[in-house]
Amino acid sequence: MSLCLRMVTSLDLLEKDKRYICPTYLLSLYSLVWLSPSTMVTPHKKSMLGNGNYDVNVIMAALQTRGFEAVWWDKRRDVGSIELSNVEGFILNVPSNLRWGPLRLPLKRQHWIGVREVGGVYYNLDSKLRNPQPIGSSDELRKFLRQQLRGKNCELLLVVSEEVEAHQTWRSDG
Repeated sequence: MSLCLRMVTSLDLLEKDKRYICPTYLLSLYSLVWLSPSTMVTPHKKSMLGNGNYDVNVIMAALQTRGFEAVWWDKRRDVGSIELSNVEGFILNVPSNLRWGPLRLPLKRQHWIGVREVGGVYYNLDSKLRNPQPIGSSDELRKFLRQQLRGKNCELLLVVSEEVEAHQTWRSDG
């Protein structure tokens, strides 16, 4: 995939992340380095349990090693002002229900999901889905992003090249 770092081009290669190592999964989708969940204590983890709930700084640093930047999206702006042709992909941080086996617990934690375009169709690459879920066209992507951003505790990162970030050409409204 050329989404943030020449991501895997075939959706068949996407795997379900059973350990919820979300940034590890996302970064592998973006053909980055595998972040090792084996180290129990790092300054970038939110959890001492070694479950891979990395903070955004890990994603941002990994993207930068490959010539990409993560741009925080200001939720007060409409996603219609994103110049999609200059965006390699999207990373969302969304609340997600916790499960214990088949049981859904009344607790939530933040979860990273990726979105990218393959062959003119945008896909939700959430590791909790059985398979990548087609979102659809650019109009349907914008609708999806608006819906996600209306939710509580949702953040959006645009994955762009360093050049696009430097000139802010990810903005279609100047």
